[in-house]
Amino acid sequence: MNRIDRLMGLLTVLQSGKILSAGKLAEKFDISLRTIYRDINTLQEIGLPINTENDQGYSMPAEYTLPPLSFSSEEANALLLLQALASRITDRRAGKSSTAALHKIKTVIATYDHPRVEAWPIATTATSHEQSEHTWLIAIQQGIARKCCLKIGYTDTKGNYTDREIEPVGLIFYTNQWHLVAWCDLRLGYRNFKVPMINTLANTSTPFTKQHNFKLEDYIKLI
Repeated sequence: MNRIDRLMGLLTVLQSGKILSAGKLAEKFDISLRTIYRDINTLQEIGLPINTENDQGYSMPAEYTLPPLSFSSEEANALLLLQALASRITDRRAGKSSTAALHKIKTVIATYDHPRVEAWPIATTATSHEQSEHTWLIAIQQGIARKCCLKIGYTDTKGNYTDREIEPVGLIFYTNQWHLVAWCDLRLGYRNFKVPMINTLANTSTPFTKQHNFKLEDYIKLI
């Protein structure tokens, strides 16, 4: 986690209204006490109202919050279901990010609707699925969004390994795994790569050389 993301995360946690010790914050963000003290000092220097509570820890005034988010009961339950689904079908990095995002949303909502948030069935996360050790999904999504080529090392179903440069077009989940649809410079055509069979992956700053006009929905119909 880079420092900007960590500072934003620290700010979100402090907005929960609880008094949190430096030790607990360090444990949560997996950093040293010295780094926590430095981060708190940085937030205070830019004018954020972070209070030191009689050597017990840190807190922020209840009135200092992010803008309110309004969710209906159905929308809140949908978020929980999506997070549970993420734990089953994503890799560890994406699953961790979805959990962190849900925590941020709950923190904001709790300020305005604490009873309903406390009643959310938090223990809905599915754990029966063993997530992939590789963490390619977010990197692939970034390549798709930025229209930048990826370099991958790939092993096909016959056990043959190749290094390829591809232009990622989209991700499809079927046969209980993610598939990456991409233009392959090696094969000079669109190919379907099974994400669990990608051995290495690196984002590049090289822009796409082709215009990809076909829709994933049309591709799915051909599967």
